[in-house]
Amino acid sequence: MKDINLMPKEHVVKEKKKILRNVYMGIGFFIILGIIIGISTPYGMIKNRKEKLTQLNMQLTDAKYKVIDEVKEELMQKQKQLNSLNQLLNEIEEESIVSGANLDLLIGFLPTDMYIENLNMDDEIKSIQMEGSTTEEEKVSEYVVQLTNLPFVEKVDMETNREVLNNKTIVKYQLTLQMEGAEVEGAEENDEIEEE
Repeated sequence: MKDINLMPKEHVVKEKKKILRNVYMGIGFFIILGIIIGISTPYGMIKNRKEKLTQLNMQLTDAKYKVIDEVKEELMQKQKQLNSLNQLLNEIEEESIVSGANLDLLIGFLPTDMYIENLNMDDEIKSIQMEGSTTEEEKVSEYVVQLTNLPFVEKVDMETNREVLNNKTIVKYQLTLQMEGAEVEGAEENDEIEEE
């Protein structure tokens, strides 16, 4: 047997359009709902993060954190002072006749039981004066030989005195180092003699 549909064709088309409209509206509703959820979720997360950030900023103004800010400020001031001292030290070392490395060499060659008590540098006449004490005069002579072999030392003048303290003989010494490029006394007279 054959099914016969007695509904008019127009009514069937209207029903199909109605069903399609409902399907499209449902799909549209879910798409709009998805868009709203997609937008509101990050917005909610951003809002929560902003609230947390506000709370943290409020905590930073708490009295217990002021100590940290004061310590940070002191550290920054100390760092500035250290930088300015390092800069000053570099400027002094550039202008000085003796660098830190050369001074290390002078002290490095010092024999045992020989002490430097006073060290003066004169940048104008390019000389270093060392005063100190030791137990034996030979140690001063050995030290002078070592100093004359240094490339930045032109001449070394030595003076020694013996003193007796508590039944011990102490040798007091004074060394004057003429640095490279300094005008050594008597050098002009020697040049004049050589020219004649």
